Amino acid sequence: QVLAYARGKYLFIINFNPSVSFTGYGIPCAAGDYKFVLSSDDERFGGFERINKAIGFQSNMNMDQSQHQLLCYLPSRTAIVLEQIPIPKIR
Repeated sequence: QVLAYARGKYLFIINFNPSVSFTGYGIPCAAGDYKFVLSSDDERFGGFERINKAIGFQSNMNMDQSQHQLLCYLPSRTAIVLEQIPIPKIR
């Protein structure tokens, strides 16, 4: 009951489960760092502020070293949008 997809530099993650929150849920992604853009758990959307948007994410390799992933906390009935932070170019 989790849907995750990437569109350009954005990663959309939605937990449709009505009662189960997930901790450390692995989401496949492109390598890099990510920051919060939006969380439906914000108070302004009627949420409970369970997500700390001040933290960032850094992708890591999954257990079998086949692809990068983000380990996310996904409260029940929430959607989050993350933006991939561009890697600075070294001259």
